[in-house]
Amino acid sequence: MADSAPSPVPLADALPPARAAARAFLDRLDQGARLVVFCHFDADGLGAGALLGRGLPRLGFRDVHVVPSLRGESAFSDEARARLASLRPDALVVADLGVHRFGVLPGVPTLFVDHHRPDGLPAAATVVSGYGWEPIPSSSWLAHDLLAPLAAVDDLLWLAALGVVGDLGERAPWPRMAEARKRYTARWLKEAVALVNAARRAPAFDVETPLDLLMTASHPRALAEGDDPRVERLRGYRADVAAALAEARKR
Repeated sequence: MADSAPSPVPLADALPPARAAARAFLDRLDQGARLVVFCHFDADGLGAGALLGRGLPRLGFRDVHVVPSLRGESAFSDEARARLASLRPDALVVADLGVHRFGVLPGVPTLFVDHHRPDGLPAAATVVSGYGWEPIPSSSWLAHDLLAPLAAVDDLLWLAALGVVGDLGERAPWPRMAEARKRYTARWLKEAVALVNAARRAPAFDVETPLDLLMTASHPRALAEGDDPRVERLRGYRADVAAALAEARKR
């Protein structure tokens, strides 16, 4: 008879050792180290990347760069490895891109922040994966939970909310969902998610624009209002996606 799947680990039990593992990884790094955060290009991945990109400097790291993945790109492909190697990172944080037994850049200390089913565990890497937890957190939710004991990141809660709504919906079992909806309003969170995801779905595949906004904005409303050229660009991508869907329905 086949062994049954292991029982899910309650998040409250899984989170303390996960936080300890992330802290131990960061404690081993020099604050002048060049850190590259490599993240997926959807709302959850970009939310996690922006959280880490904005949160790690608050821990004293002075050289942090956030790099989104490209359309159709695996984090474990030769192309991705070459692109990341050209940045000469001293350490990597890989968010929302999965976990693979071969890792990304051999010899470069790597922290994985993820929630997908791992394809093996890479040697000499620190893996913080919410897969198998109950509930399973999105990557941005997990990134915020890892950073919260280490730095003042409560003002970045909306980035976690963006990823949670994008990946799990408004009814996700995130303990801070009600607070986030009240603080930022569901309207602006949903609008921000729609605009961020439109950028990756549009023919231009411009994920740098939403990432740039997520790295600088203080509220999801900033992604939906105002005359900022970056916001106008996102609106244009949303219109492009809507037009393509309308055309497809005619066929």
